[in-house]
Amino acid sequence: MKNNNIKGLFLTFISIIYGVLMLINAPPVYSSGIGERAQEAILRMRTAQFYDVRFSTNHLKVGEDLVVTGKVMILPIWPHELGFSGIGYINFFEPGPRLVRKETVVNGQPLFSSMIIKLGDNYEFKEVLTARQPGNWPVGVTMNIKDIGPIVGPSIKVAIDPSNSPFTYIIKTLTGQTVNLENYGLSRAFGWSMLWVFLGIGWLYYWLILKPTAPRLGLAYLEKEEELITKKDTQFGLLFLAIVVILVFGGAFITSKQFPIVVPLQKTFVRIDPLAPEPAFVEAKVTKATYNVQQRSLDFDLQVTNKGTDKVYLKRFQTANVAFLNPSAPNNQWASDSPEVNGGELQITPSEPILAGETKTLHVKAQGSAWEVERLSTIYKETASRFGGLLFFSDTEGRRNIIAIADQFVVPVFE
Repeated sequence: MKNNNIKGLFLTFISIIYGVLMLINAPPVYSSGIGERAQEAILRMRTAQFYDVRFSTNHLKVGEDLVVTGKVMILPIWPHELGFSGIGYINFFEPGPRLVRKETVVNGQPLFSSMIIKLGDNYEFKEVLTARQPGNWPVGVTMNIKDIGPIVGPSIKVAIDPSNSPFTYIIKTLTGQTVNLENYGLSRAFGWSMLWVFLGIGWLYYWLILKPTAPRLGLAYLEKEEELITKKDTQFGLLFLAIVVILVFGGAFITSKQFPIVVPLQKTFVRIDPLAPEPAFVEAKVTKATYNVQQRSLDFDLQVTNKGTDKVYLKRFQTANVAFLNPSAPNNQWASDSPEVNGGELQITPSEPILAGETKTLHVKAQGSAWEVERLSTIYKETASRFGGLLFFSDTEGRRNIIAIADQFVVPVFE
């Protein structure tokens, strides 16, 4: 009976090892995006809006750098149902560690931890990523908000080719030691993990194989305590306890001697001043908005006042990662390196520019399949039927005003 139990345990252990090896060697399966369409419209449209995002390249080799730049605005009116913690962190999204981050800079300051953010503020960022593994990977920028999670920004598909040498990530520590983070401490971590695994297997072997459960249930039923836990069992338990205590305290002692200088994990929040507001020469307010379900069109009336000295155009409406461009505005073509989704034309009636000192009501129509493809049309299905986004105004000199639409009610139309 005991030999059969040992044989069964051995076969089970071999099956587990085989399954793990199969998973390790199996080809990876990844989706074509980073999951931005799975997020609710309320998150993508009414919280943080990325704009002017650019990726330095979409094709590089292992060891080469990818630079991501852009800006993000925390919309001035935050959804009440979400809550606002005021703590954020600019990050990037990828399917596993295909690239490693070397540097993050926000408004000219290096960022190592979360930062305090305020409603209505703008932040300019730069991230430097180094290609680590060959393949075709979706990579995007995110804003992680405490208590909410990541708000996904624009993304692209990056092709990484192999290099002639394996990937290394060499750094110099504060004590002057040069280490390769790609494999630094790997053998130590693997050794400790396997040690605890074997200890656990030994413990289970003793109490499940050498001391089968079914007979012990009978002893417990008969209240034969002296046979249920014998003196040998107690000695075995004390031996295991002594081994664990020695490993824990001994390992901590050896580690403290080997690495006497340590820096604790930082949990503070960084205060970074937002970008200075641009000179405002345009005021705009949405007075009415509808979403036509069948036409897949967001229509809204916009009251605009030009307080500048030059005529201005509404050039762009952007919500989430979808942008609509006004073809009537001069020099307003879609950039070939833009990571946003091209939603189509922004139809404005009347199409003439707003003259200096003029107040005009514009009817804006943003129509296209992107509402359904990007799963933003669910705004009329949510408990708060509202939308948000950014309006980009520009004069003939190229000066720009960005106005946030943060909490506008939308009336669904089904005809």
